[in-house]
Amino acid sequence: MAKPNPDEESFHVGKEIGKGAEHRVFRRGHTADSQRHHNSVIKAPITGAALWKTESEEFVRKCIASLVNHGFRVPNIQVHSKPVIRKKKGERERLDYVLEEPRIHDIDEKVLAYDQLTDPDHGPHLLRELLRYMRAADDARQREKLGYDPLGAGILIDACKGIFQRAALLISKVLPEKAAHLIENRIQGIRLKVRNILVEDVNGQPELLCNDVGMHDFSEAGRFKFISLPVHYLAFASLVQIVRFCNGQLPEDRRLSAEELNDPPYTDSPFSNIPAKILARILGPLFERHQEMTTSDREPEPPRSKS
Repeated sequence: MAKPNPDEESFHVGKEIGKGAEHRVFRRGHTADSQRHHNSVIKAPITGAALWKTESEEFVRKCIASLVNHGFRVPNIQVHSKPVIRKKKGERERLDYVLEEPRIHDIDEKVLAYDQLTDPDHGPHLLRELLRYMRAADDARQREKLGYDPLGAGILIDACKGIFQRAALLISKVLPEKAAHLIENRIQGIRLKVRNILVEDVNGQPELLCNDVGMHDFSEAGRFKFISLPVHYLAFASLVQIVRFCNGQLPEDRRLSAEELNDPPYTDSPFSNIPAKILARILGPLFERHQEMTTSDREPEPPRSKS
């Protein structure tokens, strides 16, 4: 067995606790010279992700800098260059880079979600911050050739679930009453989540935390831009619809004004705007249904399309 290089940066990692399209997430274990455990996670690039996305230390640093320079908070991320990760079974893997971040407990409860965006006290501020985020994303796309990614791939899963649930409700309308009632009671709705953005309390005010700094690369070096650019536009056109829908759920005296909602970026293309509006019509009532089911003991009415 080769002796470890004393100048080599290495990390002992525990079990894999998460996996996305770009990174594997491990709990950090003890270092080579210490048994002290770290309250942090290691995000290691997935082998093969570089085939469809730019994966490099330089690009990750560029993404972090863009968010910070546009005035958004990110976790305390350390980018480690050319490290070796060591697993419990003695396996070693040398990587171009890894990200080390504080471990966030109960992360799903901190994700920016429907209940926060429609909260009368804090919803207006969070909606304004999302609009600011969209304008920053538009600026980064044009000037830095970066594609912010607030929703993540999970929005595709939500869309598929939403289409299935709405179809099931339509079918239930032609079934006998008992069968229809059974189907309706099984429709749970969908929890609206802006998956890659968290909300943290900062001096009593909820503020956005951009937890996932991965982005699309729209520079000449970027791969599959003919796919990633339309997906990016659709994601932000959908985010515009989310802001408008949630604003409509606020009490009238707490809603953002028409001037604030006027002409947000990413609404100039019918190829992204029309599908985003269709998705909003499908998913919006299901967002309400999920919220109603989690905050009330009574069974909600099946969602109805809004005229």
